[in-house]
Amino acid sequence: MDFFETIKKRRTIRNYEWKKIPFSSIKKIILAGGMAPSAMNKQPWRIVVIDDPKVKESIRKIYENARKELNYYEQDTSFITNGTLILVCSESHDKAMEYSCAMAAENMLLAATALGLGSGVSIAIFQSEKGEKAMRKLLKIPEAYCPMLLLTVGAEKKGEIKHKPKEVKLTIHKNKFGRNG
Repeated sequence: MDFFETIKKRRTIRNYEWKKIPFSSIKKIILAGGMAPSAMNKQPWRIVVIDDPKVKESIRKIYENARKELNYYEQDTSFITNGTLILVCSESHDKAMEYSCAMAAENMLLAATALGLGSGVSIAIFQSEKGEKAMRKLLKIPEAYCPMLLLTVGAEKKGEIKHKPKEVKLTIHKNKFGRNG
């Protein structure tokens, strides 16, 4: 798949068939993340792959509770238990390292698309103090590390409604803010 075609096809998928994704595909996705640029080439990302059904069910409950705490709308959360989860953590709470991890996560989302898989990203757990604490305990994440993004990867359910990509809105300023080019 052409690079620009991959970017155009990438969208958040939250409806997965219950189907185990081969670890070889997950590894390719993670390796693509590792190719991302990072501040001072520190490569601060630490990755946890979660495919154990019991652990995923626990994460699903943590996610649902975090969304309630944050007053978010109710949603079908089966994508957490039907997909493979990839937790992206930063080795520190330094903003530069967190930005580096976000760039790695985007590479992973694009790699999943290139492999014909659906993917999505969830941050609600880490917006909730209780949610983050529960995830740290469940996955034994040391305090020095910053859990940031929970990626889901899976085989998209067939026949699901396809959302049209939103029209991209760009405001480009030339040379300084306020001068549109």
